[in-house]
Amino acid sequence: DVLLEKKGGPLGLSIIGGTDHSCIPFGRDEPGVFISKVIPDGLAARTNRLRIGDRILKVNGNDVTKMMHQEVVMTLLDPSPEIVLTVQHDPPPPGLK
Repeated sequence: DVLLEKKGGPLGLSIIGGTDHSCIPFGRDEPGVFISKVIPDGLAARTNRLRIGDRILKVNGNDVTKMMHQEVVMTLLDPSPEIVLTVQHDPPPPGLK
């Protein structure tokens, strides 16, 4: 689990996927929700524990694997001062460094 202390600021990451959105090039064999961008010097980058291609399994204990994209976004935008992400480090897709 990775704790992000938002303190009213952005998380510093973007996501791709959800049950209603393509997540290619990630999760080709098993779709899901993935981190598609980590903003340099942003909150997510400063944890040194999140990277592009990480599969997000839970947000604050809520399973997001069966949620639509917008539902996951709204869960991430929760106004609480902290967010706990449960992630799985999937191997990067071919060609991604």
